[in-house]
Amino acid sequence: MKIVGPFVGALVAASPVAAQDLVSRSLPAVGSTAEAEVGQAVLTSERYYTAPAVRLEKLVKSSSIMGNKIMLPAGLYTLTAETEKGRYYQSNIGVTLQYLGIKTPWKKAGLFMPASGGAVQAYWENDLGMRATGAVEGASVVEAGALDLGPDGYRVQLLYTGASGGVVTLSYREFMRDLSRPAFTQALTYDLSSGDEIGFRGARIKVTSATNVSMTYTVLKPLDAPTP
Repeated sequence: MKIVGPFVGALVAASPVAAQDLVSRSLPAVGSTAEAEVGQAVLTSERYYTAPAVRLEKLVKSSSIMGNKIMLPAGLYTLTAETEKGRYYQSNIGVTLQYLGIKTPWKKAGLFMPASGGAVQAYWENDLGMRATGAVEGASVVEAGALDLGPDGYRVQLLYTGASGGVVTLSYREFMRDLSRPAFTQALTYDLSSGDEIGFRGARIKVTSATNVSMTYTVLKPLDAPTP
């Protein structure tokens, strides 16, 4: 949706949004047969949180809000608070405040979506938790979704990396708490002449066929959660 227009905002306090939805899953399901090409995931186990979010498609600038003009970067804005007036979506990477020619990075600011369905606005939050809103023009906003591993979340995967002479190679990849950080990885090698069932960290798969293009297998057990 593309929403533009003026708005005169009032200073308000808002309560934080309640806990996000927790998702725990293992893919593919135990007992299923699947195929993974080189570079694709053979197994994935993950626990993460999801939250409502919107995506701003291009950088925009607000009108003056309590003396500040806000540069809102393109990217994801996650729902952070809600009042009877509407919803506040905070920039995941922060914004830039402009005051008397001085530019200051700021985390607590983003987009305000009025409950009335009016024009999208910018908002800025001070250190006391009070929010003020103001007009922003040219904001092209679309619905999106946010994924956050959270303090107790994780994602672990086995990736297929190829086969040669009856030897299959996989790669184990582990993310903890922050998907933006480099993953922990470990290279794995299995000789199928010793058996068609292979395992790692609780996982068990039965290999039906393996080439330099893809591997077909049946899932017997999922990957265990990583050790904190």
